[in-house]
Amino acid sequence: MFEAISKSFLSFVALMLERETMGISFDGTSIFRLLTIALTLAFLTAGIARNKGGSFLKWFLAGALVGIIALPIAIFKREKVASPAQKQCPKCAEQLPMQAVVCDACDYNFLSMTAGNQHKPMPPHGEHLTQ
Repeated sequence: MFEAISKSFLSFVALMLERETMGISFDGTSIFRLLTIALTLAFLTAGIARNKGGSFLKWFLAGALVGIIALPIAIFKREKVASPAQKQCPKCAEQLPMQAVVCDACDYNFLSMTAGNQHKPMPPHGEHLTQ
C-alpha cells in the first residue's frame, strides 16, 4: 500500500513541478516547492521508519515538520526486536517464565546449573549463610 501511495505522490509531484501551478512565493521560492519538499521528506521518513517497526503516522508528521532531522534518525533507527517471554529448561524442556530460577517440573536450578535437590534454598531474611 505504501508503494502505491508513494508512486501516486511522486507522479503528482512531477506533474505539478512541470506546470508550476502555484504562483505564491516565499522569499523567491514557491510555497508549492516547499510543500513538495516537506511531503517528500515525510514519505521517505515514514516509509523507512515503518520498515523498522515504527509508526507510519508519527514518523510522517515528524518528517513533514522537521524532515531534515527526522530522516537521518529514521535511517539509523534500530529495528525493534521482541524479547522472548519464556525460556526452556535444559533438563526437561519445560517452558518457564524468564524470571524463573528453579524449574517446577524437574527442580533444575538455573543459577547453579544443577538438577534435583543438590541446591540449598536461600535462608530466611536476616539469617546468615553458614556451611
